[in-house]
Amino acid sequence: MVNDRALAHYGWSLETFLAMTQLELLPPEDRATTAGFAYGPENTGEVRHLRQDGSLIDVLVRSTPAEYGAEPARLEVLQDITQDKKNQAELLRKDQALMQSEKIASIGQLAAGVAHEITNPMGYITGNLLVLAQYFAQMVRFCRFSVIPAR
Repeated sequence: MVNDRALAHYGWSLETFLAMTQLELLPPEDRATTAGFAYGPENTGEVRHLRQDGSLIDVLVRSTPAEYGAEPARLEVLQDITQDKKNQAELLRKDQALMQSEKIASIGQLAAGVAHEITNPMGYITGNLLVLAQYFAQMVRFCRFSVIPAR
């Protein structure tokens, strides 16, 4: 059994969908690694499914044993999580970009602090050297005018 919403989402006709095996819903490259997924007692996991148009979707599968009439069966609930995974990837990308910008901002603050620590002593030294130069110039002028010629 399959519901109408699943048929519309996957794009297969009811006859085609019911004739398919679980393996045929998987893309060929995933068939070897995911083949035994639904055969445990109760399983939940992510797989990729093929739609009728050839596109792939990410699906969360919840599978549990059941009975249909007197026959053993499995009850499977499938949830398309393709957009959720895209959103999660985008969120991760933005988070990494934010972390990178925070690192750059921290480096900028460190550089500003180092520059400040270098500039402050340099300003102190420069200021004092200017004052010393003025004093020295006054002393030279004083010495020039107060020199008494030797006899």
